[in-house]
Amino acid sequence: MATSNGLGEFGKRMFTVADKMELNTSQMIRKVALVAGQSIVTRTPKDTGRAQGNWQMSVDRSTNTIKETIQTPAEVLAQHAGTVSGFSIESNRGIYINNNLPYISKLNNGSSKQAPAGFVEMGIRDGILAVATEKLIK
Repeated sequence: MATSNGLGEFGKRMFTVADKMELNTSQMIRKVALVAGQSIVTRTPKDTGRAQGNWQMSVDRSTNTIKETIQTPAEVLAQHAGTVSGFSIESNRGIYINNNLPYISKLNNGSSKQAPAGFVEMGIRDGILAVATEKLIK
């Protein structure tokens, strides 16, 4: 949180704007991550559901785990929402979306007829587009 150091009313207003920008930036980053995650999960080709269920979201560092229990897309997305709910640019560095299955790259490169090649990149684009018209200062 920004603080005013004797700059008078102008300084106070600028620090208020800075605080709002920080909050809005955090909200936008969370939205990008959640929309991208949803798009990627729902576009992931489904045979057994293992690839869809292994999309993991984490804050500040990526995970290297592989989930053995198959989860539904709704369960995965609920976990994503819980993971990023407390994200703040003031205290965090980034949000990671990853899938550690050894064949996820092949799926993303188009090995399945269920999804086009590049579905991960499409998901990231969807996340970015979700905030393209939003403003940092509201």
